[in-house]
Parts: sequence; C-alpha cells; structure tokens
Amino acid sequence: FQNLISLSHPRLCQYIDINKTKHECMIVVSEHHRTSLKDLLKTESGIQESRIAQIGFQMLEGLTFLHQNKIVHRNLSIDNVLLTKQGAVK
Repeated sequence: FQNLISLSHPRLCQYIDINKTKHECMIVVSEHHRTSLKDLLKTESGIQESRIAQIGFQMLEGLTFLHQNKIVHRNLSIDNVLLTKQGAVK
C-alpha cells in the first residue's frame, strides 16, 4: 500500500493514509473533488458526447498509470470516479 501513497498523477486523488482492519481496508484521499460521476449523471440531463468522451479518456489515463505501476483498482464504479470543481476526473 505504501506504493499507492507515493504515486502522483493528474488523474489520481492524492492518497493520504490507509487504514486496515481485520475485515476491511479504507483508503483516505484528499478532498478536492466536487462530485462523483454518479452525482453528475443524476443532476445533468443531456451530457454532450464530447464531454462523455473526455471523461472516459481521463479515466483511461488514470487506469493506465495505475496498471503501469502494477496496481489494479478493483472497485471502479461511477461512485468512485470523482470530478474536481473544474470538471477533471480524479
């Protein structure tokens, strides 16, 4: 898990700490996001195709970086795709 904390990439949240218990692992990240992709899809009707493509591309940038560093996300969902105030994927 220490490798995860030391990684830095524009598409990743900054990892602050990792708390492990017998039954779960909780990753603490910086809170500079505005919303989740799930919230965006709930509140905005008719998202433009170009915006959807941009979000997808930014997600792939982050995932590619993780995979290049031998890390698998394992819980990718629209709840876990965060967006900054400027709309960038984290």
